[in-house]
Amino acid sequence: MPVQGYEMHLGVTSGPGLARPMLDLDGLSDGAISADGRVMGCYLHGLFSSDPFRHTFLARFGTAASTFAYEPMIETVLDSLADDLEQHLDVAALLAAARPPRLTRAA
Repeated sequence: MPVQGYEMHLGVTSGPGLARPMLDLDGLSDGAISADGRVMGCYLHGLFSSDPFRHTFLARFGTAASTFAYEPMIETVLDSLADDLEQHLDVAALLAAARPPRLTRAA
């Protein structure tokens, strides 16, 4: 099934588990699964925030996921946070301060 997330990966992964990748990301193997299938991991962060993936993944183990809908909840929380920031902070001034200084040419 399609997955979504982001990868932060430093270093080199090695070992026999690589022969059993956890994910196929557009033809590239990611992660590993132990020989007995009881341990698996990958470099894709945010994987379980996808409601469809989480439900399908847990169903493989005979476990039902909760009815908690993560994706709509996180959007609501982020929208509320953005509203609070705009109300209590000078967001334009913060963004201006974060920009690199402009280079001026000497006359």
